[in-house]
Amino acid sequence: MFTRGFKLFFGIAGAALVAALVFGMFTNDVSGPNYLGVLDRETLKGVISLGWRGGIGEPIGYIILLMLAVSAGFVGITLNAFRDADPESVAELSPTGELAPGEAPTAPSWWPLGGAIGVGSLIVGFATSTALWALGLVIITVVAFEWAMSAWADRATGDPDTNIRLRRSIMGPIEIPFLSLGAVAVIALAVSRIFLTVSKAWAVWVAMIVAVLILGLGALLASRPRLAKSAVAAMVGGLAVLVIGAGIASAAAGERKIEHHDSHSEGHSDGESHSEDESHSEDEG
Repeated sequence: MFTRGFKLFFGIAGAALVAALVFGMFTNDVSGPNYLGVLDRETLKGVISLGWRGGIGEPIGYIILLMLAVSAGFVGITLNAFRDADPESVAELSPTGELAPGEAPTAPSWWPLGGAIGVGSLIVGFATSTALWALGLVIITVVAFEWAMSAWADRATGDPDTNIRLRRSIMGPIEIPFLSLGAVAVIALAVSRIFLTVSKAWAVWVAMIVAVLILGLGALLASRPRLAKSAVAAMVGGLAVLVIGAGIASAAAGERKIEHHDSHSEGHSDGESHSEDESHSEDEG
């Protein structure tokens, strides 16, 4: 049995897929034997094989419509898997097997602040930098998805603990890998800025200090398995702030001057000097 949410989003996915195929067909240059007077065989192969075996016309519009179809299809499958959060499915997550009456959320939400940062970055990026514009777009996309899931989970039941467990069971497998990947990327970028700012000798010491800090923190956490979560978060957050702050300061200071040695020009110069010495000796002789 398909839910209403599944039908809605799969309808959007089907319409976007048809629009992508039509757009790819009618924006391609027509050459060769045509179908219906406008389509050729290569174009038909191209739009069906996603451009692998033929042309697809205007690629940007084709890709946008195709990604809309994929995204809507994913949302539809997700809604059908969770049965549009119907009471019976949500009640299965409760320890008692009963669904508490729903109520409005009372906890504050930080997602509006994140959305404002994303919109500001997007607007400023229009006038300054493409990278800043892309960052704002990513922030807005993430905030919209997370905010929607939080709003749904907050109103799923009347029990706040059940709502938290419900959200974690759905978003945990998605958030943890992406947050870990993002944290590693930010730390690596900050450390690289430090390496490019300090001298070669200091770069070795910086690498040793960062490695010792990470190893020491890991050893401390392993030796204290019952340490409070707040203390663990404070230590990890403090180390991350220290490294990221040093990376920002290094980026503001600028990179050190790196001398590039051209072996070809040096060899050429040595050859010219040697030739000049020989000619000078012959003149003297």
